[in-house]
Amino acid sequence: MVEEMLEHYFDPARIDFFIDKDSRKHGSLRLGRPVRGPDALEKGDNWTVLVNSIEMESVIRAEIDAEHRDHVGCVIGVAELLE
Repeated sequence: MVEEMLEHYFDPARIDFFIDKDSRKHGSLRLGRPVRGPDALEKGDNWTVLVNSIEMESVIRAEIDAEHRDHVGCVIGVAELLE
């Protein structure tokens, strides 16, 4: 559902890559963008992260804050795109 929402309300060209913990998805494409593992956040500086999950948003935000805070400047929930 979230992927369909992104297709209609957000320009996928603004997405550099998706992150997924499921290593089977790494190297695949979503909306024409690569899927990488969480370690990809360590390679950036001041990333803006769109949390592409409504159910797991609070858990994902907590993980980003605990493990990647030095590399992430802003976290946006997908629900915020609809406001």
